[in-house]
Amino acid sequence: MKRMLGLVLAVQAPYLLAEACDCQTVIGACQGSIEFVKAYGSKPSFGADLVVHSSEKGCSKVEYQVGGTPYQTLLVNRNSEPESVFGTSPVTPASVQFKACKVCARTGAKPSSPAATAAEPKAYDLSGSWASVQTCSWGSGNSTMTINYNQSTGSVGGRLANAGIDSGAIRGNHVQISASNWLGNRIEMTGEIIDSQHMRGTYTQSSSRETCSWEASKAN
Repeated sequence: MKRMLGLVLAVQAPYLLAEACDCQTVIGACQGSIEFVKAYGSKPSFGADLVVHSSEKGCSKVEYQVGGTPYQTLLVNRNSEPESVFGTSPVTPASVQFKACKVCARTGAKPSSPAATAAEPKAYDLSGSWASVQTCSWGSGNSTMTINYNQSTGSVGGRLANAGIDSGAIRGNHVQISASNWLGNRIEMTGEIIDSQHMRGTYTQSSSRETCSWEASKAN
């Protein structure tokens, strides 16, 4: 992808952010993720809406890449922030990669230990088998998902039908999963956790340009 243009960061003015957080001083690590919401545009201008998530409620900096171009978002007194990116090439879920989440020191406050900024325990145990329904323009189909969920890190493993999960994360009520199968087809899923037994969202495949929807209910 060609180099993206500037990213619209926070809604507050930069000097307000500087008064609240000192991200030149990193005091710990946090958990973060980049939620792909939607893409839009056509030649010569493309764009996409993202949501940046962090487990740190005070001051944090989330670093990520879009098509190989580095970006960062500062989060002050919030766990998520909507962002928009723009450029001359289409933005896809596969081109957006989370890199790091860093806890920043508050201006005028003593640095806290990393343990003080650890992620809160997740509300649900999502490990197990799930019955999934996928709906595209051609119709709908049923499959099963096996999810191995690490509550301490928020990471996801397992399988999506005939595709192995390469990476995934659950942050709050947001889920993001990347998977691939032996034929080289890549699947990118994003969605929301409704409760401990239900999830839903959208997904794309490298073998098709269509964005489809999915719903899943826990089987055990």
